[in-house]
Amino acid sequence: MKVNGRKNKEKIISICVVGALVCTLGIGVFSVISGTKDNKEIKNNVVDLNEQNNEASNNNELDNIVGFNIEDADEVSKDTESIFRGDVNEKDNVGMENNQQDLANGETQPVTEPATEKTTQASEPDVANVGADAKMDPLTNYSFDETSELLWPVSGPIALKYSMDNTIYFKTLGAYKCNPAMCISADVGTKVGVAADGIVESVTDSTETGKTVRIAVGNGYVVTYGLMNDVNVKAGDVVSKEQLLGTVSEPTAYYKEEGPMLYFMVTKDDVPVDPNNFLAQE
Repeated sequence: MKVNGRKNKEKIISICVVGALVCTLGIGVFSVISGTKDNKEIKNNVVDLNEQNNEASNNNELDNIVGFNIEDADEVSKDTESIFRGDVNEKDNVGMENNQQDLANGETQPVTEPATEKTTQASEPDVANVGADAKMDPLTNYSFDETSELLWPVSGPIALKYSMDNTIYFKTLGAYKCNPAMCISADVGTKVGVAADGIVESVTDSTETGKTVRIAVGNGYVVTYGLMNDVNVKAGDVVSKEQLLGTVSEPTAYYKEEGPMLYFMVTKDDVPVDPNNFLAQE
């Protein structure tokens, strides 16, 4: 009897353990199924929320880009469709017909001149005014040519003659060379007179010709006086024949052997010419 009772007790315990395991397993399966369902619902909710946010963001971006909302876009789309369907305003049709009729009749609207063209015309210089405003050359009042005559600036013998075709001997230099001027011997301090009316072009100092005065006498002719002292004119002065110009100076290092003299040169357009061709014969 004890053996049977013990076996029954063990059987009952086994049944209870198995039942407990089955219950535990069932509860676990139920929890897993419930959790999966909840996760799906949460995921669906998140997806729906993201889609709504994305849609709202896209709408806002469209509003910012084109300056109107979706409803306005629908209206514009409708208007565009109406245009493509040919729903044109009668007033526009009439205007287009009138323009076509004017073109057919050869009537055109006057075309206004471009503003740039007027500006260009206004900016063109007035040649007449430019010529009127131009300063006259003061030398136009002076006339000098091959037939004109020069006064002797000083009296005295010729120390060195003009010679551009042949060379002559220069004592101080100890060499033969061409001479573009006429050198007239005169004592130091001898008064030098103006040979022709004109305008003083320059007063300069030269190592060869010392104090040098250039006087323009017209038509490209210039008379040059060198080896001078006590010059009493300046550039721009108007001078006349026989006017005192200065005095003869001591000779420079180039003419020590030749002695004191006046360096007298005539040029035409800066080309030397023989002063003898213009000096009055004594």
